[in-house]
Amino acid sequence: MKTKIEELLGNNPILHSKILLDLLSELIKLEFDPISIELTIDRLNSANKYNFNEVESYILHLCSVFNTLNYDSKYHLLRMLPHDYESLVDYLNSNQSHLEDIAYDSKFNVNNFDISTAEGNENLVNILRDMYQNAPQGYQMTMVHLFGIKYSSQLENVSTKDIAVKATGKDSLWVEIGKGMKLSKFVQPIPTDSELNARSSNISQDSKESIGKMSYDIFYDTNDILVMDKYNLVIKSNERNYLYKFRDRKVNWINSGGTPTFFKCLDFEWNGSSWKSLMTDFTEWIIDKLGYLDDGFLNIKSSWSKQMVFSKDKKTNYLGPFKYDLYINGNHTALHMWWQILDLVELLPNDEKIDTYVLVHYPSALEPRDISKMIWKKEIISYKQFLLDRDFSNDQIHHAIESIKRINVIYKNDTPNYYFSNIDRKQDMSNALSRLKRMDVYLKESHQLGTYLDLFVDFKKQLKYSDYSC
Repeated sequence: MKTKIEELLGNNPILHSKILLDLLSELIKLEFDPISIELTIDRLNSANKYNFNEVESYILHLCSVFNTLNYDSKYHLLRMLPHDYESLVDYLNSNQSHLEDIAYDSKFNVNNFDISTAEGNENLVNILRDMYQNAPQGYQMTMVHLFGIKYSSQLENVSTKDIAVKATGKDSLWVEIGKGMKLSKFVQPIPTDSELNARSSNISQDSKESIGKMSYDIFYDTNDILVMDKYNLVIKSNERNYLYKFRDRKVNWINSGGTPTFFKCLDFEWNGSSWKSLMTDFTEWIIDKLGYLDDGFLNIKSSWSKQMVFSKDKKTNYLGPFKYDLYINGNHTALHMWWQILDLVELLPNDEKIDTYVLVHYPSALEPRDISKMIWKKEIISYKQFLLDRDFSNDQIHHAIESIKRINVIYKNDTPNYYFSNIDRKQDMSNALSRLKRMDVYLKESHQLGTYLDLFVDFKKQLKYSDYSC
């Protein structure tokens, strides 16, 4: 008899596991609705990784396995009751690691990244590969032992067999790595010249006094720019926002966890942090701009739900009243609120509406995975330099970074929308710090994490990203 996961993966486990992972990512971004929860399945293919028939066919299969789910083929909506939503998310969460193992080949899996647990084993694999391939004649096994000695603490909680296979192609060498790890308790490798030079033990007193005044600037290489452009990322004053243009409305969809920060349509410019506030202000502007009679507005239908946009009656969750005693439907998710704003923009002449756009900010764990990975790696490189400037040893730096990974786990378990380390806004970081220090799990480990937490927060205050617009 097949297990549920075998039923879900069917005859194409790689494709289906990828769709399930994307489904999980989109489900946790939805705003919880106590009545019914809906997901537009086109969102599963926002990056054009599949064709629509693949997605729709699989969603129908999903509904056959979880028979409490319902798929509306007319509107491409996956619908479920709140209890069924929670059950599905819990099930996918509990099987996420297994799905990732199936979804990606070994090369992708090595580089796949989860900032809440580790940088991944990529560095360890690359280090062993370099030591093994460039070992002096007859000393390859010695280099494997040395690898186990030097990196014993990092290897304690990972699969040495996986590292051995990926680095050397020989799974038997994991035994030799283990021998080196045992030797690490009794021997100390001699530092290389490059390791000695990397330390800052001879920093002058004047230099040490200036450390507190230093800033840690982050710039972007070609690969970074490709990733940022892919997701229309805009960085200004260290804050990350995502650009959504009217002209791209059919391929670039806003996720429910995002909040608008800036909107522009002709001479209407808006700054804020609420979709309802944006909807209210823009509705007032466009009614004045178009000067329609009230019955003209009352005939406008939503392009996605085909329901009336305006009403003369004050209904539940309607906004207003506006001019002509009009009310507008405000009972929407972020995506649907954006669509309704675009429906209003559609009333403008083509040459006027084409340059309309909005900037949206997301909590750190709701950002695209590629962006999260890029931000984490860049900040950790700068953080290492920050610690070196304070005369930290390599072992202390390792513990400092491991502590931040642990803090990420603690904070994300309590606040799923956030990776603590990747928070960009100063006020959000201040709020997160206050919240973290009240968590029971953190308090139990604060004697181990507290110093490193304070160091990291101090580092974040000195971190400076170069402004960037896609």
